[in-house]
Amino acid sequence: EQQLSFIHSNDLLQELQRKQRVLYKLELQVLKPQIETLLYKTLAEKVKYASPYETNERNQTKKILDGYQAILKQKRETATAWQAQLEQDMDAVCDICNDGEVTPDNQILFCEACNVAVHQRCYGIASVPAGDYFCRACIYFKRDQVLARGRSGMHTGGKGDDADAPPRRKIELQPLPICCELCPMKHGAFVQTQIEEYQMRAKWVHVVCAKWHGLNYVNVEKTSNSISISDSTI
Repeated sequence: EQQLSFIHSNDLLQELQRKQRVLYKLELQVLKPQIETLLYKTLAEKVKYASPYETNERNQTKKILDGYQAILKQKRETATAWQAQLEQDMDAVCDICNDGEVTPDNQILFCEACNVAVHQRCYGIASVPAGDYFCRACIYFKRDQVLARGRSGMHTGGKGDDADAPPRRKIELQPLPICCELCPMKHGAFVQTQIEEYQMRAKWVHVVCAKWHGLNYVNVEKTSNSISISDSTI
């Protein structure tokens, strides 16, 4: 039995050695060339990746992608702000009469510069302007011209513009340098008082304050004039 066991063990060893030789031959003929080819390709890719040309291409691509992401962010912010403004406009009331009801011939207009809301009839606006609307105070202090100059070199972000161009950014304006002569508020629907010869500067009052104090337009038929309210009682 021991001799039979020795013979079986010897046969097993020889079989294992034979299979080892076969595997080694396969390794030399098949696996080794494939591994060498894979390593060569990996090295070539690494050298190419680290080359100045490829590095510059990656940097340029990253710069383009970052710029595109910035544009998308600006457009999302603009869309959010626009939606918020629409919701605000829907709930807006006239700064003079404090009523939000509108009719085809008596719309509520928003000043493009100061965002004050007024009815056409309350503020003496004969017709809705084709372009942006500006209140009298903003026109007097040329804020409409400031906005026009600021937008002249900027993209609007509309359908006719370059799709990759940034949307129109909001232009920051300085506050109006006036205050109502009848109340301490510095924002609202202003009109200029009639200027007397002795006055060194124009005075401004809110339309609602003027009406509350019993003042009226000097020329009722021309309420769109910037100098329109008598200041005899101011």
